[in-house]
Amino acid sequence: MIHAAPSQSRLRANVTRIQALSFTWMFMLVMPVIVPYLASHDLGMDRVFQLQAIFAITIVLLEVPSGYISDLLGRRRCLLLAGLLHGLAFTVLFWADSFMGFVVFELLAGGGVCFYSGTDVALLYDSLEALGDGGGKRRLLGRRLMWMQGGETTAALLTAGLLGASLGDFGLEDVVFFNALVGWIPFIVVLSLVDVPRPTLDRHSHLHN
Repeated sequence: MIHAAPSQSRLRANVTRIQALSFTWMFMLVMPVIVPYLASHDLGMDRVFQLQAIFAITIVLLEVPSGYISDLLGRRRCLLLAGLLHGLAFTVLFWADSFMGFVVFELLAGGGVCFYSGTDVALLYDSLEALGDGGGKRRLLGRRLMWMQGGETTAALLTAGLLGASLGDFGLEDVVFFNALVGWIPFIVVLSLVDVPRPTLDRHSHLHN
């Protein structure tokens, strides 16, 4: 089933908002201090490596199924799920106080990455094709990478500033708290996106698909 096409203005807005999504997805204040934060909860480096292994295994297991789900349910729904998992992950990180709590964080974060990875590019491509600007893909992919790196760099600089000498009473818990708040911004951005009409897969023949 193919739904009615969104307007050209909404498709153009898609392109801009996907760039914003790239920035906000990588805007993770806690990443520069994640190891000392875990250490503050009495987790040694062996536990840190175990958590990273769980994150990696989650991605390996979900990467292909997440792409299929994107084709089956649509790009926007898949990105909504990614944004939901991303927000939940950093909320759980704030409340976690044991190894198992951090395991839940890694599982949610890994799932969010899988459902996000590639789906944003697919929606960007779909939007450009619908706008008749298929030749602009390479340019916008480069711009998307710039926004991702910009989000990561800005978050790292802000974290360094907040933890600097001028704000010595600002601690790791505060960084994680603010990350729990900004972690929901990608979900809010996805709410403003629109799907591009395209044939959906038959849900009753998954093996054939």
